Amino acid sequence: MKSISFAVLCSFLCSKSYSCSCSLRTQHEEIQQSDLIIRAKVISIDTITVVDSFLIDKYRTTEDRLTHARRQLLIKVIVQNKYKGALNDRITNIITGLGGGDCGYPFSINQDYLIYSGKSHFKKVVRQVFNKHVSFSFSDLLCYETSSCMRTTSDIEDEYQILTKELANDSNTSF
Repeated sequence: MKSISFAVLCSFLCSKSYSCSCSLRTQHEEIQQSDLIIRAKVISIDTITVVDSFLIDKYRTTEDRLTHARRQLLIKVIVQNKYKGALNDRITNIITGLGGGDCGYPFSINQDYLIYSGKSHFKKVVRQVFNKHVSFSFSDLLCYETSSCMRTTSDIEDEYQILTKELANDSNTSF
């Protein structure tokens, strides 16, 4: 019995655990920090490999860059309302992590969200299509980023009421 208890204890102590660690900003802070605030409906979710700009400068070969790249979700949304930001298209792309330790937001297709996001800092994205790599730059694909650390939510009505009050009270915010 002691050996079973010891084995269970070791499995908890010896296993790696990754979790998102951040603090939620106030509504005022989030409005100030976000480059884009929209109400939108998710129309597709795609897993992509993101190559950060510093990797392009640090590694010369595509293989080395991909070895150090990270996987993210590319969320395509139809914009229903824009509250802040320079966005002219009705359809745009949002990047988020896969969830867990990278703080990715858990989006679902055909769900509406109030999305707070910042501009992307990536230079290249690589999509894997049938074991081939198709590469394109973010200059061709305008993207914003969000995470579970931002105020992005599917609880639109409650957050919208708070957002509109904050926007009405904040005459220093330019939209």
